[in-house]
Amino acid sequence: MDSAILYIEARLQDDVELRDFTMVQEILERELAKKEKNLVFQVGENLLNDQRYASLALRGNYKNASSVLHSLNVVEYVGPANESTYYSTNNVAVRVQMYKLCTTNDDKDVIPQGETTYMPHINFNEIWDDLIFGTDIKGELIATMTNILRFSKRVSQKRAAMNPLILLHGPPGTGKTTLCQGLAQKVAIRLKDTYKVSRLIQIRTATLLSKFYSESAKQVDKIFTTIERMCDDDHEQFICVLIDEVESIASSREASMHGEAQDSLRATNSLLTGLDRVGKKSNVVFLCTSNMLGSLDLAFLDRCGIRIPVIAPAPAIQYEILRMSIYTVPTRCDNGMTKFIGLHGLIADGIITPKCAIPCYRDAELEYVFDSVPVVELSSDEDRSNVMEGDQYGNQPNEDIGDLYGARLLRIVEQINKQPDGEISGRSLTQLPEMSILRHLRSSQCNLNMAYSFMEICINSVADSSNATTKEHSWEVVVNDESSDTEVQEESASSSNGKRERDEDELDLALKLVERVASTLREAKRSKRGQ
Repeated sequence: MDSAILYIEARLQDDVELRDFTMVQEILERELAKKEKNLVFQVGENLLNDQRYASLALRGNYKNASSVLHSLNVVEYVGPANESTYYSTNNVAVRVQMYKLCTTNDDKDVIPQGETTYMPHINFNEIWDDLIFGTDIKGELIATMTNILRFSKRVSQKRAAMNPLILLHGPPGTGKTTLCQGLAQKVAIRLKDTYKVSRLIQIRTATLLSKFYSESAKQVDKIFTTIERMCDDDHEQFICVLIDEVESIASSREASMHGEAQDSLRATNSLLTGLDRVGKKSNVVFLCTSNMLGSLDLAFLDRCGIRIPVIAPAPAIQYEILRMSIYTVPTRCDNGMTKFIGLHGLIADGIITPKCAIPCYRDAELEYVFDSVPVVELSSDEDRSNVMEGDQYGNQPNEDIGDLYGARLLRIVEQINKQPDGEISGRSLTQLPEMSILRHLRSSQCNLNMAYSFMEICINSVADSSNATTKEHSWEVVVNDESSDTEVQEESASSSNGKRERDEDELDLALKLVERVASTLREAKRSKRGQ
């Protein structure tokens, strides 16, 4: 597995000043990569959390390393497909990247129409880890962006054939902008040895048009002229340009010609000209986001070398997003004991107590199948009062119901997907647990089952509101068109058939899970007989 690489990020403490990272970085990499130690690392862990294991890995260098490092995180595995998150130094090469977070922004006068930030920056710390997708879009983007910059330095005369423009498109709230910000942060760390300085330039196109209407084309041209000058002034500087909601200045010129949006047409022309001019530089990459792919100009789309859809999360990802918003992650610590290290979740912040863990999606599926505890849907004022205040005998509300936290969270995901509003964004999912607690908590403490109940109340209230709107709309249709009865009956029959199909799918899933568990039990019995 010689081609496999394990990336470890070493973040310096904010008050530590090191002129040369290279020596410390080389020492860390040498010690952590020694095959004779046969060290085992887990992706996602901070090695400094376990003093005993870190001292074993770093030996005599541990004391000095722990005095200057804020964290030593195992961040990514790149290599042949592997379902495990644990990797041995016997099978992977170890690469250590050392960095220090910037704490101040650049001068606003550099590009008044946007925001310029030195990277990596504390404002974007750990946002990458909070993003969850169904595919390895994060790994793909890091590899793509790294390759663009690496190859462009080697063959600068052929730069025109290597378009440095990546377009992320999809519904609002799916994490496109945050993904771009996190990507710029990761690449700034990954290529620290190649580029001494990294900058992120964020251009807010909606603000640009509203502030400089009738002068948009001039402002766009001025932005690209400034970026071009920055690239030429320092070839050891990496510039990442984020154009958020690019449809504001890259809308279809054909559509604009039929209306009166001449300012928008000129802005699109300036954008295309600027991309052609600055795109030839070897130290710049453009990241664009769009909520409306169909409205973009064809010439702009043609210049987008890479287009990646960012879709609304599937149920499995919805579960993981909710889970990561709530729970704390158990990790290795001193004396081999398990310790809960928070990932900005509500439990880590002490909003939900006591501390507890929620199983991953696959384990939650098994809980769901074998869970015999009935879950009561809450919607009435009486139910809400019981959740918030407990019963008349002073019992705590919704105490651990069998501790089947995964099964109940799966039911919440199922409840979300039954709503008539369609897809839910990752942003809404992330906010749901905290917003539910803020809205409905009336006591001094909140345990996990109470939080679940508040989430169910919020989801039901949205459903009730949607149903009321639907009924009112349906009544108006019937009054205005007596012939609509047949259509309503056909729609009802179609809905019934759809529900039957969903029930059959759920039954198939349950049978598959039961068969999987039964197979595991049979294998265990055979193994026991063999012994």
